[in-house]
Amino acid sequence: MSCVEVPKIIQEALNAPKWKEAILKKMRALEKNHTWSVMPLLTGKNIVGCKWLFTVKYNSDGSVERYKA
Repeated sequence: MSCVEVPKIIQEALNAPKWKEAILKKMRALEKNHTWSVMPLLTGKNIVGCKWLFTVKYNSDGSVERYKA
């Protein structure tokens, strides 16, 4: 199995082309599925936060199948 370093924070991922592409792919999917929309914050309401998680998916032979964000 190949050893791929998985970023812990978004800034690390954005500096690596393969991880950046995984992020962009995920963002396109979220936008396409209308998962969220930007709205003005209403008085007295809190923002819902989020966190990026990164993982590598492998083929059965141990080669990298894809980078997943």
